[in-house]
Order: sequence, then C-alpha cells, then structure tokens
Amino acid sequence: MPKQVAHLKTNLKLRWLAVVIFAALCPLRGANAGQYVKIDPPQAIDTYGYGINSSGATTGMFVAKRDRQDAAHGFLRSADGQFISFDAPGGYSTTGRSINDKNWITGSYNDSAGISHGFVRTSDGEIISFDAPASEGTGALWINNRGTVAGTFIDFNKVYHGFTRTVDGTISIVDVPDSTGTLVMSISQTGAVVGYFAGLDGIFHGFVESAVGSVEVFDGPGASYTQAHGINSAGEIVGYYGDSVGAHGFSRSPDGVITTFDAPNASNTYATAVNGSGRIVGVFNNSGGGRSGFVRNSQGVITTFNHPQNGSYTEPFDINKRGWVVGDYLGKTGRHHGFVRE
Repeated sequence: MPKQVAHLKTNLKLRWLAVVIFAALCPLRGANAGQYVKIDPPQAIDTYGYGINSSGATTGMFVAKRDRQDAAHGFLRSADGQFISFDAPGGYSTTGRSINDKNWITGSYNDSAGISHGFVRTSDGEIISFDAPASEGTGALWINNRGTVAGTFIDFNKVYHGFTRTVDGTISIVDVPDSTGTLVMSISQTGAVVGYFAGLDGIFHGFVESAVGSVEVFDGPGASYTQAHGINSAGEIVGYYGDSVGAHGFSRSPDGVITTFDAPNASNTYATAVNGSGRIVGVFNNSGGGRSGFVRNSQGVITTFNHPQNGSYTEPFDINKRGWVVGDYLGKTGRHHGFVRE
C-alpha cells in the first residue's frame, strides 16, 4: 500500500486496505528515462519528498542524526537546490506535505503529547499553527495557490471529518451527508475538494465537493471501495478503487466519466496526483514485491520507472505542471532518500 495516506506522518493513523490487482489492457511503456535529482537535507539519514510546485521547489520531511525516536523535521528545497529545514514551534515531529507556487507549505506536526496539529509556513518563514474545531488530531494535506488548505481531522468521538482553511484562518468542516466518516485528501486551485467517506453501507465511496458546497458521490465499476486522492484545475479527479479481483487506478473527468487503468505487472496500482495537463502520477506494487512509480499521460500511455539506485522501491507522490515528480526511494544502505524526476 502507498504511503500517500499510511505515511502522512500526521499520526491520524488512517487505515489502508491490502488489495491485489489484475493487469488491464492499456498502452504502456517501461522506462527509466528522465533526470533524477537526489533530495537529502544536511544531516539527514532518511528523507521523504511529498510535494512539488510549478518551479520545482519541494517539501517533505527528514530524520536527522541523533534525533529522538519519532522525531522529524520539515524542509523546503528551492528549485536551485538550496535547503531550509524548519520545525513547528512546540513540535518534535514536523512534516511538510504540500507546497504552492508562492512557496507556502502546509503539513502537520506532533506536540509533546503526540497530538497532531496543522500548520502553514509562509514564504517568509512564518509558521502558523492551527487545529480543526473539536479536533483530537489535525492533518493538513494540501494547499492551493490561494493559500487554502485542505485536510482531515479526527474528533474526540474518533470520527473523521474533512476541512478547509482559508488564508484568513476560517476553517470549514466537510462532511458528506449520510456518512460515518469523511476524509478530504486534496483541493483544486478553484477550491473543490476530493476524498472519500464511509457510507451507511460500511463502504468507502469517492466524492467531490465544489467550491460552493455541492457534493457528487461516485464509485469505480463494481467497487468494494473507492478513494479519490487528487484533483487538477480542470476538475479531473484521480484515485483508486477495489473490486472482487483487486485494485485499480482511475481518472474521473469533469463530466463524471470514469476511466480505469492498471500499471503493467502490478499487484496494486494507486493514482495519487494529477497535474493541469492530465498527467497522473502514482505507485504500484511490482512483480518483485517492491514498489515502482508510474506516470500516465492524457492519451493513456503509462510509463513506469524505478530510481536507478534501487529498482525494488521507488515511491512518487506528487507531480507539477512540467511533469516533474517528487517522491522517495530506498537506498542500498536501507535508508530513504527523496528525489525529483525531471
């Protein structure tokens, strides 16, 4: 399963389903073409890249030498390779999750009691901490160019809710009607949010809520669960769903047409993000039992890739308008390194 949620480092402990996937018929290529840039802040022993903006600036988290257990630091890596590390005030574990074109970063941190809080880091380095109302743990996952943050929190009754936070600090709760828990995973430049919810039938369903609050619910064909994880400015939604034989990636057009796909030789395929031109990035479990990345273009051609230094574990998370991908790979010494694939 991908770390897109399972390793959000928000301590919300969102649970993923273990699934098996079958191969589908679609155009594909296997290639490692592209320039790879290693992302390791100074003193880092493990690095995870999570977000990338249009210029190629990235954010994520790293573990440094001599850190306490569970400690982590956020980082900003500029497009020219300069690193800035940061920690939320009062936090011992900070993760940058998403970065917009103004170099504003959102993410989460844990306090001394292990409670997760959201934050926004502005381009001048100011860190603004926040919590959703009645939150026992807040996970900020995405920020658009307006500075609006989207994410998920868990309340004191252990129920999940989505939220958005505007640049002036206004927090709005997102709950799909007739749900027993709602998780918001991403937000578009126009303010539409996507995610998934647990219905009264006990099944996860995908949803999109427009900027004016109208909700559309959808499922993959024959799905036993559906999870939406990314949306672009045109309203194209990506994610994955499971059926009786496995799990599959999907793209949902603005008019509601769902196109399904699978990476070649995959046992699991997960679409995690989509850029403005319709390029989809994701991760799949390969035939060797490891993880590999893929990019699917708007014509449906899938290109798979592995970091040249380790063909068994490569995990991308985000893609920018140039088609550059950010993620992490497992090095030969057993340590994680961030990367950008240009």
